[in-house]
Amino acid sequence: MKTRTFVSIMILVLAVFIVVGNCATRRKAISEQDFWNAFSGTWVNTEYSEIGDLFFEQKWIVYPDGKFEFYPRATDTNPSRQGYYFTITEKWIDSEGVIWYKSILQAGVTQYQLGKISDSGKTWEFCSGPDTYPTEIDKSFTRYVYFIRYRQE
Repeated sequence: MKTRTFVSIMILVLAVFIVVGNCATRRKAISEQDFWNAFSGTWVNTEYSEIGDLFFEQKWIVYPDGKFEFYPRATDTNPSRQGYYFTITEKWIDSEGVIWYKSILQAGVTQYQLGKISDSGKTWEFCSGPDTYPTEIDKSFTRYVYFIRYRQE
């Protein structure tokens, strides 16, 4: 192979790497306070059973100090349980303004979570699994449990 052809191919490959690298989702740091301000609030999903299966309660309230309250029905005013269940291990904002996090849930069992709060701050989704962090949020996974909640104004 001639040197000129080799150099041309290498330049092309380098250009492709640069373009692909610039299109990739970038992680931007988010402060602890900004994260908890976005994460805190009342989150509901009335499609979940009113029976209030563990972690499928219709209403969750998240406080800025990390405390959670769980309510079987969205209309309930007394929590069925409360406590500090989640340890946030990573948090960041992507290039589209979506807040992402990884956490460990400890409530009798240990679960690893990957979650996100939409750029509008109105939708919270996460997947949870028993032995490793999910690599993406996808409701079709069979290995992880998918959750979705909506901010109650």
